[in-house]
Amino acid sequence: MNRKLWIPPFTNGLPALPCCACQIGFLNIVADTLKKLETGPSENLQSHDAWEVEWMDFRFTAFYRCTNPNCRNVVAVAGKVGYKSDYEVLPNGDWEERAEPYYTPLAFAEPPPVIRVCEQCPEAVSAHLDRSFGLYWMDRRSCATAIRTAVESLLDERSVPREIERKPGKLARIPLHDRIVRFQAVDPEPGKLLLAIRVIGNVGTHQDDITVDDLLTAYEILDHVIDLVYSARAARVAGLADEMFTRLAGSNAPQPQALPRSSTES
Repeated sequence: MNRKLWIPPFTNGLPALPCCACQIGFLNIVADTLKKLETGPSENLQSHDAWEVEWMDFRFTAFYRCTNPNCRNVVAVAGKVGYKSDYEVLPNGDWEERAEPYYTPLAFAEPPPVIRVCEQCPEAVSAHLDRSFGLYWMDRRSCATAIRTAVESLLDERSVPREIERKPGKLARIPLHDRIVRFQAVDPEPGKLLLAIRVIGNVGTHQDDITVDDLLTAYEILDHVIDLVYSARAARVAGLADEMFTRLAGSNAPQPQALPRSSTES
């Protein structure tokens, strides 16, 4: 993942982003479609004696088009534009102040995928991820909740129960942590990774200090988990590694040992 693509504000124009339709091409801004308009309060402030470039507040809209000639999907984007002061040295040695724009997208129709999950990923999981991609730009807490919901759906798909009968005829909800621990007992590596995503999801659901970096970390981890659980490529690579070890190291070579578990691991 190139995190620079996903962390606004963008100071050198809007970046090219992955296409949400074909999953192959990239979205580039269509020439002459980027439009900016200053807000009324920002216009009114320009008459203030202490006015500075940083006070300017604009809104923007633009259209992206996919670079894949077999796709050419169109995506609309809207958001905010701020400005910062910059200075350019003129040929005569004088300095000239310039207002440099920076862009913060807030909404896409349709949002680009932050991660491209494998084709084997169930619709029940990918649908929540697709919803999270739009929330990523406008509401970080809701995005984290959607990622957490994708984890819940993954556990559903892997037949990890949501409820348990604690009393005859009385069902009680199983906390997400406990569901992940059950899954970890069957599939240790992805289970351990899901515990980290649960922490990020909890922060987003119950606190206000979730960051863009937190969300991108959750996406990266979940992308790897989905590969481990569903991707044929992950199983093929593991098989190739076993085959190579057996063929090159020989049957008498010591087998690789797992690292000792930390006493802090659950």
